[in-house]
Amino acid sequence: MKKILTVILACGMAMGASAQLLWKVEGNGLEKTSYLFGTHHIAPAAWTDSVAGLNEAILAVDEVCGEIKSADMDQTAMAQKIMQMGVAPADSTLERVLAPEVYAKADSLLAALTGMQGLLQQMNGMKPTIVSTQLAALQSMIAFPDFNPTQQLDVTVMNRGEQAGKSVAGFETVEEQLDILLGEPIAIQAKDLSESIEKWDIEIVKAQQLADAYKAQNLEAVEAIMFDPETGISPEHAKRLLFDRNHNWVGKLAEWMPERGILVAVGCGHLVGDQGLISLLREAGYTVTPVENNY
Repeated sequence: MKKILTVILACGMAMGASAQLLWKVEGNGLEKTSYLFGTHHIAPAAWTDSVAGLNEAILAVDEVCGEIKSADMDQTAMAQKIMQMGVAPADSTLERVLAPEVYAKADSLLAALTGMQGLLQQMNGMKPTIVSTQLAALQSMIAFPDFNPTQQLDVTVMNRGEQAGKSVAGFETVEEQLDILLGEPIAIQAKDLSESIEKWDIEIVKAQQLADAYKAQNLEAVEAIMFDPETGISPEHAKRLLFDRNHNWVGKLAEWMPERGILVAVGCGHLVGDQGLISLLREAGYTVTPVENNY
């Protein structure tokens, strides 16, 4: 943990006023500027007013593109699809795939964080990743106490675009994203959940550090935390959850951007690293630079 904090402080000193979540994409034959905006899925919607140039960028583009199109993110419809795709095989319920002590700790954590007793029992027939995702969201909600699940940052950005007369698109469908999240073998999902439960104290600190780095608009710090070799995302998960998708998205952007200016609003973890959107777009010949606070 001390190493991560040292990296954050060092990155903060190095970036200073240039820390930024909003980047412009130009060059390589583009007639219109496009933008990358790194979101945090648990950050309050009001954060849109804290990012210099974001509202102006929304007005300047033709389209706003998120990970999933906002119209497809209806909570009721998504909950139904999660229930359909998140059900575990009958012989792989949580009680069967988790060690008793891990199950008990997960149960107590959910109760403490939500104030609801017996929540894990209600989720017993679901895949372990459902529980992992719920716990990760609850960790981040501690760091962002003003978060309102009905007013998500990603959706707010797309809604502002729609209200301004822009078209709205998504890189993936709900089904595609859920397949990415829930498609791993149950044994691997159970192992990941068990490890996150066992390292809960580390995970809760990391969630706070990521939130602080995001609030500081410090993508270098975000990258250092996410890819820390000791506590960060594993190479296998990074490939499946981030890198493969980033390469796919850049391919789509290469087709779309010559036709229209696009504001891309996706999780900030997709922007960073040598296989992040910023690096991949630069490798493809585009000029990607932070939007300066000139507004």
